[in-house]
Amino acid sequence: MNYNELKERIEKDKYYSRLNFETLCIPKVKELLQLKRIYTVENYSANETIKQLLDIKTGADYIGETQNGLNTVGIANRIQWAHPLKGANSWATPKEEWWPNQIKKFLKQKGFKTHTIRLERASGSPTEFEKRLTAIEKEYDFPVYTIQSYISAREEGSLLSIAIAKTRDLILFIKNGKQKRDFEIGNVEDNGAASFYYVYWERFITSHTLLLWPSNLIKKTPQRTLNEFIKEKTHQEV
Repeated sequence: MNYNELKERIEKDKYYSRLNFETLCIPKVKELLQLKRIYTVENYSANETIKQLLDIKTGADYIGETQNGLNTVGIANRIQWAHPLKGANSWATPKEEWWPNQIKKFLKQKGFKTHTIRLERASGSPTEFEKRLTAIEKEYDFPVYTIQSYISAREEGSLLSIAIAKTRDLILFIKNGKQKRDFEIGNVEDNGAASFYYVYWERFITSHTLLLWPSNLIKKTPQRTLNEFIKEKTHQEV
């Protein structure tokens, strides 16, 4: 894949990621986080500099407005298209007759129960993990929440699962965790070579709160209530 093809593929994936999140995920995210509205940073056109600061520097893809209208929270979003039979980042036409039953089977028996956080790029440019860890340690701005969603297809797909973690919890869990116990590291060649942390939800939820849809995707019940989870926000998170 040459540079122009890669650029075109990345832009296409960004388009479908926004489309899928806004049409399939936002209703569930609003419900889970008790938000009044969710705004897309990418669509903010009043000031290009502020948009770039929020999106590229801070890492916020969306801004959530609380129910009382007095506060906002930053949201980092990652979507993966996951074929129930073939695995993440592969998909099929969802109109096939077997599709609905296969999704039910996927949710019941398997599911892709990980957050994926980019560790390294072949280009050497800073990654999400590096930027978020620096922001946490130096008390810079970063999104309050990091959301991982799995969808069955880029076009006309179905929502398979959503997991919402506190960004601080997730990044420090990786920093202080152990490979093969808490996370795995994998390489991806498609869309530009990179390596990723794959954080196991089953391990993460033993020490941190993770909001899930479907709620029974993982059996363990979080120790903190939703209100406690939402209120635990420090000043540098946006």
